[in-house]
Amino acid sequence: MQGIPLPESILATLVYLDILDYPLTASEVWRFLYRPERAATQEEVSAALAGLVTAGKVGESGEFYFLKGRDAIVATRAERKELSKKKWRRARSAAEFLRLVPFVRGVFVCNSVAIDNGKKESDVDLIIVVKPGRMFLSRLAVTAIVQLLGYRRSGTKIADRVCLSFYVTDDALDFASLRLQPEDPSLAFWVATFVPLIDRDATFQKVRDSNPWVLEYFPNVFAAPARNEQLKEDPTLTSVKMFFESSFGGSRGEPLEHWARSRQMKRFAANTHSRQNDATTDVVISDTLLKFHERDRRAEVREKFERRLQELGPRFFNGIS
Repeated sequence: MQGIPLPESILATLVYLDILDYPLTASEVWRFLYRPERAATQEEVSAALAGLVTAGKVGESGEFYFLKGRDAIVATRAERKELSKKKWRRARSAAEFLRLVPFVRGVFVCNSVAIDNGKKESDVDLIIVVKPGRMFLSRLAVTAIVQLLGYRRSGTKIADRVCLSFYVTDDALDFASLRLQPEDPSLAFWVATFVPLIDRDATFQKVRDSNPWVLEYFPNVFAAPARNEQLKEDPTLTSVKMFFESSFGGSRGEPLEHWARSRQMKRFAANTHSRQNDATTDVVISDTLLKFHERDRRAEVREKFERRLQELGPRFFNGIS
């Protein structure tokens, strides 16, 4: 796909994040630079931003840049950062207990909280990475712990609750098959902004290595320092976890996994309101991936992004499509 000149690339970046009411610092503009035609340094991005401000195309307030006339989102970002603090405490608290769950290889925060952009009513979305062959036993244990803690999202209990809607085995970390066609910037941004809480066996880096297609959208995003909220290893907890993994990792654990799988599959099938039978990737149920995004907004965001780019002019839009 054809790249676009740096000033237009910066504008496209600001347009995409504006959909999230999220202004950017100069370094963040560089990090999320959208489809530039060539590599650009942070200094070049800063210089181009200054030119766009002078030309009246981009607004500036303190360290933040945004589309002209969108000054209000600077306060929105500050407000949501403050709201996200409680959500992060909830995520870390849950992860403290999830460290005990056998076969869990990674727990990552994603979506709005990962960039401190959670609204008051937002939940906390987690990605759970598990050992192959223990998907359903791991999910059962994770769900039970989060439920017992009183943290699990359910019904109308959403704000600050933990959403467990994405599980994946560590041999299926390439998410390219989930991409909307022909374009899916939202999925790329989602993968690019994972934040690790639990990261065994370098699983976080494996996710990045497994998804090089993300760089088609945001070529600098993996080069920028990643936020790391990883919990410190506790030798005692690790020993307990390893004991259970050794006890149930082989043939002795197969009957339990089979039972957990059968039980959960029956529950999935009984949910007649689910989109699991739609011809989309919103809900996916398999032995390597469980994705329960019944209200997946990727297509909606893509349409809004493309419409906003078109408003900048046909010549600009044709250059990036």
